[in-house]
Amino acid sequence: MRFTQWLPKPLQRFVRERMTIYVYTYGFRPSTAVKEQALQFAVSGRVLTAKADYRTPLYDMIAEVVDYDAYQLRQLQWGARREHHILDIGANVGVTSLLFSQIPGARVTCYEPDPGNCALLRENLALNGITNARVIQAAITTVNGTVQFQRDKESTGGHVARGRLATNDHRIAVRAMRLDSVLEEYPGQVIDLLKCDCEGDEYAIVDQITAELAARIRNVTLEVHDLDRRRNLQTISAHLSKLGYQLSCKPDMWERSALHLLLARRV
Repeated sequence: MRFTQWLPKPLQRFVRERMTIYVYTYGFRPSTAVKEQALQFAVSGRVLTAKADYRTPLYDMIAEVVDYDAYQLRQLQWGARREHHILDIGANVGVTSLLFSQIPGARVTCYEPDPGNCALLRENLALNGITNARVIQAAITTVNGTVQFQRDKESTGGHVARGRLATNDHRIAVRAMRLDSVLEEYPGQVIDLLKCDCEGDEYAIVDQITAELAARIRNVTLEVHDLDRRRNLQTISAHLSKLGYQLSCKPDMWERSALHLLLARRV
């Protein structure tokens, strides 16, 4: 139960905006005793299976992506009798990719830098007989080449490394691609949906969307982290609005005030 709904509205605002990080936040605690997870879930009349290891909050992922509709897919309409190109940036172990694969005419490209996640992602696509999705092991960021990727020791999340290397860092070198380089693989084609869930790296990606690229990207759905005064929901919304997108924002399922679910549509 979300206890804040029982509080007076001024106090609700205080708890959600000022105390979330300390008092009321989502906390997944992995169990190393879990050797493998496997869950089935229904999408568009089909039952899909997702597997993961102990570091993955698999049940919560499915609840958030499918039931809560975190990426606001129910607001999108898909034209009949044509292909729909979908880029899944930050595909993790593939829950969202499986969901995207069920869209009529979908052609899904999954980008995931973590090698362990990539292995599970490929296994989940194969397990469900998905033939309209491909996997590219790479981080989408501001450079082409190689970057250091910061892995989370206790979860399947991660992000492009920031700052100096510390002795307890779990960093690996991964392939890196710029967004414009990604779109070069689709010459003359429209990207129907760009999904981005990159643990704070969404700014490096969205900042690369120029008017020219925006003309080719119909919809953008992303998880937005408020990081500072320059990188927050307001600044990223302003950038996308200036490019002609209409915005729809949905609160985080776990009521984390510094996390937002944003859909940008060109209509």
